[in-house]
Amino acid sequence: MKDSPRATSCYDRYRLNVQGTHPKVPLWDVLCLHAIWYDEDDNSLAVAKAALISRLVGPEARQQVEQQLRSRLVSDTQDVTYIPYINDHYPHRLRECAARLSCTAGLPPCTEHLTDVSIDIPDGLLDGAPPAVILGATAWVTAGLLSPPVQNGSNEHDEGWHFQFWLTLYRWFESFTEYPPSKLSLEGLAFCAELYFDCEPQEVFGEKEPKCTLKTFVAVAIFLRNKNDLLHCCRRCQVLFARFFSDTALSASLGDLSPDSDESGMSF
Repeated sequence: MKDSPRATSCYDRYRLNVQGTHPKVPLWDVLCLHAIWYDEDDNSLAVAKAALISRLVGPEARQQVEQQLRSRLVSDTQDVTYIPYINDHYPHRLRECAARLSCTAGLPPCTEHLTDVSIDIPDGLLDGAPPAVILGATAWVTAGLLSPPVQNGSNEHDEGWHFQFWLTLYRWFESFTEYPPSKLSLEGLAFCAELYFDCEPQEVFGEKEPKCTLKTFVAVAIFLRNKNDLLHCCRRCQVLFARFFSDTALSASLGDLSPDSDESGMSF
């Protein structure tokens, strides 16, 4: 728009004419759709999966979550492709998904297309969680929907699941000026080091920001375990987690933790 004064002038007049006439699109709904949209060929299925992901945060907690995240959004230039409301409230990376939801003012409650999805998401699981865990858990669930974890064998990391987890996080890196860092205890940091040396970090945790991805993964794993939730992930990581925390209440009732065991007794 900088190179086209005529387009800018027309757009500004349009802004005055339509100001306040479009429904608000919740940021949380846009983030959930953005997490899944570009990797799901079926649009209806993508919306249904996004609606499922959105259940991670309950209705009462969404306003607080949006306030925490909106202040960190990237500020981008205007784009005549989208209406003023979308331009004013969303960075470039999120505008397509926001525009698609603008007609319904958010995600419709449609999950009837999810006939083959085995993930059970408790409503409001992330209520009260810090921003890093909220975005990380969203990436965690997205990875499970797009690349269901391999359920047998634990000698190798599940690169398909890890790639989807990293890819969603990387999209957050592009959408937020300050990606909220994960705060870990000394024990959590020690487990990060164990995971880091158990694999090729850039192959498992991404070519860009692998340490940030790793810390986010560990923060989400600890959060889910404390919630006693059963969201699945890379089986190798489950076994390492269970063995590392074997002296704590987190692993009090675990079964066989040997790498070759088909039943590690551990799901996050």
